[in-house]
Amino acid sequence: MMIEWDKVVWEGLAGALLGGLAGAGLTVYFDGQRKRREMSMKILERMVEVTHEIAQIQTMLKHPDRFKDDPPSINRVLAIGNWFDIVAAICFAGVADVGLIESVGMKKEMLIFLKSGEKAGCVIPKFDEAIREDWTRLKSFTNFEWEKSQEAGP
Repeated sequence: MMIEWDKVVWEGLAGALLGGLAGAGLTVYFDGQRKRREMSMKILERMVEVTHEIAQIQTMLKHPDRFKDDPPSINRVLAIGNWFDIVAAICFAGVADVGLIESVGMKKEMLIFLKSGEKAGCVIPKFDEAIREDWTRLKSFTNFEWEKSQEAGP
């Protein structure tokens, strides 16, 4: 029986290539998961850092008439909204673990912020403008329009 060396070589090369590609694919997959988890942890760490600020802003948004002539306070609200919008963009890009972000209640907090901001937008037009024009990813991520339609009813 004669050994077909060219066949053995090709089969060996094909096996090595497929094995290498499979290994590389698994490495990329697990590395991507690890990076998403790391990004999510950074987002959550920042969320913990600004929790007190967000609570203050939620209180402020309940009484927008009290700070409608206070640009620094208005800018604080806009800054948190911009940060939430960036987080939404990161989630949409697949760079963060959306399930983790949702499981700790951050997505719900973002939706509460948008709803409060919308109500305050009647008094402070900058909020209304930001919600309509700037925070589009935030609105999409939180399903803001759908949530509003559910509250309005049929």
